[in-house]
Amino acid sequence: MDGRTVKKPYSDRRWRDDPCARSPICNDCVHRGDYISELGVIPCAAFPDGIPIENLGVFEAEEDMVCNRGIGFKEK
Repeated sequence: MDGRTVKKPYSDRRWRDDPCARSPICNDCVHRGDYISELGVIPCAAFPDGIPIENLGVFEAEEDMVCNRGIGFKEK
């Protein structure tokens, strides 16, 4: 060999990380619209002009989570 070490297949820790795709918490909320508007955004009752990108990065709801306009996450 040329001095390199050979690792076992799938021994890298990245294979053990959560392999399941995660979806934003907004996908499980009753207030989310089921369509994309003419502007190319996903509206909901809290954000009629489109859900902000920072909210789409939330994967777990906090207790009593309020998004906007006094409307909070409510599971479908």
